[in-house]
Amino acid sequence: MAKKVDFESDDRKFSFENPAFVRNAEDFCNIEKRPDNSELKSLTRTYDPGEERRILRNIIIISIAFTLQFTAFNSMSTLQSSVNQDDGLGNYANATIYGALVLSCFFLPTFLISKFTVKWTLVFSVFGYSIYMGAQFYPTYASLLPTAIIVGLCAAPLWSAKCTYLTHVGHQYSGILGNNSEVVITRFFGIFFLAFQSSHIWGNLIASFVLAGEDTGEKNITVCGANFCPSDVKSGNIRDVTPTSRYTLCAIYLISSIAAAAVVAFFVDPLTRYGERERTGDASKLSGSGLFLATANQMTKPYQLLLIPITIWSGVEQGFFASDFTQVN
Repeated sequence: MAKKVDFESDDRKFSFENPAFVRNAEDFCNIEKRPDNSELKSLTRTYDPGEERRILRNIIIISIAFTLQFTAFNSMSTLQSSVNQDDGLGNYANATIYGALVLSCFFLPTFLISKFTVKWTLVFSVFGYSIYMGAQFYPTYASLLPTAIIVGLCAAPLWSAKCTYLTHVGHQYSGILGNNSEVVITRFFGIFFLAFQSSHIWGNLIASFVLAGEDTGEKNITVCGANFCPSDVKSGNIRDVTPTSRYTLCAIYLISSIAAAAVVAFFVDPLTRYGERERTGDASKLSGSGLFLATANQMTKPYQLLLIPITIWSGVEQGFFASDFTQVN
């Protein structure tokens, strides 16, 4: 027998207690089992038995796809200041990505998701990263900077589509099991970031394995670690990386990126299965200019302003690790 599922539209208001501030384990369990406020506007869908397992499968597949994608991208980003040192090419490429990302956040996510749906926005965005991986075979200003712009433009739709998918199916899953939707969504994001953050490990292990066979010659450890000064780096790409090692590394990362797109395209259920077209939140109706104004209005709220310093710190930290901390001479 099919199960009836009630889920809220995106313009709902939350009335539950935040699980992060409950007093004890018993209260947390009560919150997790407590259904969402039945007085809120809802839509109704029906699912066959076992749909909750299918939703979990989709979450795991998306997590695997992002792990494959960012195993390639994160590792390649941290290598830019070393393998593409010539005239600061690698650092300029990284900066270009995030400059384009800022513009993309304002105008592209809502448009692309409404035009191509969440699933295919994910697929197309991942392919944008693959183009950048391909440009690493022959890194020049003419090849890296344009493809870095493509990555920046694809990044915002990619992350917006991912968040939309996890949040929407989280409501469906909570409706099937009768749990609080916010607890379920938090759990789904935890599963996702558990896999995603491991991409730093796999990417660096691959780079270490490929580059371990390089003949680095005589080492001067007196200028390593805290004694290393970026201004002492000589112009030109790191001389220890041979063309063979570069091509091998780039090929592995390119294959990983293409595999990520293929995994989403062939194995993830479209969000239309869970009522994507029935979403009625205000954000789905905003144009690029409307989204820009809504974002500007959000910046007047005290809690949002308090998040800005830690966001800036996180950006500076990531820039340091991507450019200076991993730089070698």
